[in-house]
Amino acid sequence: EWFNVNCDETWGLGEGASKERAEEIGVDGVYLEHLLKLREMLKKYGKRMMFWGDIVLNHPDAISQIPKDAIVLNWTYLARESYRDRVEAFTKAGLKQLVCPGVSCWSRIFPDYVNAVPNIQNFVRDGYRGGALGMLNTTWNDDGENLFGYNWYGILWGAECAWGPERADQEAFDRKFPACFYGADVPEVTQAIKLLGSCEQVIWPKCAPGIGTDALSWEDPFTGESPKKIEGFWEKIEEVGRRAEEAKRLLQKAIPYIRRERENMDYLTFASERMWLLARKFLEVRDILSEYRSLSERSCDVASKLKAMGWRLAKLRAQVEDLEDEYRRLWLEECRPYWLEVNLAKYDALIRLLEIRARRLLRMAEEHEEGRPLPPLEDLTKSW
Repeated sequence: EWFNVNCDETWGLGEGASKERAEEIGVDGVYLEHLLKLREMLKKYGKRMMFWGDIVLNHPDAISQIPKDAIVLNWTYLARESYRDRVEAFTKAGLKQLVCPGVSCWSRIFPDYVNAVPNIQNFVRDGYRGGALGMLNTTWNDDGENLFGYNWYGILWGAECAWGPERADQEAFDRKFPACFYGADVPEVTQAIKLLGSCEQVIWPKCAPGIGTDALSWEDPFTGESPKKIEGFWEKIEEVGRRAEEAKRLLQKAIPYIRRERENMDYLTFASERMWLLARKFLEVRDILSEYRSLSERSCDVASKLKAMGWRLAKLRAQVEDLEDEYRRLWLEECRPYWLEVNLAKYDALIRLLEIRARRLLRMAEEHEEGRPLPPLEDLTKSW
């Protein structure tokens, strides 16, 4: 009965092929013209048009011109206390809508539940009060890495809010969630999920612009800019490591009691390990670089210290290899092979990066034993 024509995030509207037409009737006119054309195409199939509402919100005068049989997918993913203005923009125009919050799982190692929980709860509540048809809870996969197994807490929270928009209570939900989903009253699972779901906000509070923990996990720890660009980076990354380690401990404690969806615990455990390794990567390399700077020709056991640094990087590389193997397994449990190789290439690139530096340190140790001088730090940090 309904057909979604999408039409969201049309950032190029009024440029390129549509530039001349936009100069005649305006950018909003071009957008409306396209919507109406799609609506006519759908009529012969007996379909009712749905479309994402972000673009017309930028052109308020266009909202009143949208046909009243269209259904607006009113989306926004940032947490707010109130979404009333956003809902009323369409209800006052006589348009039907679905409110569309999100699980905040995209471009992240694990969903940002600090942001997603209030986004879902408050948007659904205000949509209900504004007469929305219902809610469409969204999960996206912008960089192609997200595993769906991470998202169930946010999906069930969406159901809780949709069925009880005026009475949804997160504390009560947190108590019920493990028994409902895993068949076991193990609060450690919810505690672990909330720890992992807070890591993104540790680095980028209140959803401040950032590259996301997915991209951060692939950044070269020897030359990357994040330690310089992110205020308080080292304290933040240490805290992420602590939270990930505690989350894994809680999950290991809970696993023996899980009676349903036990395989999902593998996804949560993997997320905790990947989050921990993100922190470990930066911290290990920071310490190695600091130790290298402290070396001098007069230092004792220079070669043995260089070897120890190389072995530490080799160990880190092996941990990334283990993560890659587990990611491949988990991906194939829930997805077809398409796009898997793109994601595995990111693991392979990080493995090569660590391997190059580990071999370089071991070679420096051999050369120092042969009487050659200690190379400058730049010889270690360069990526080739």
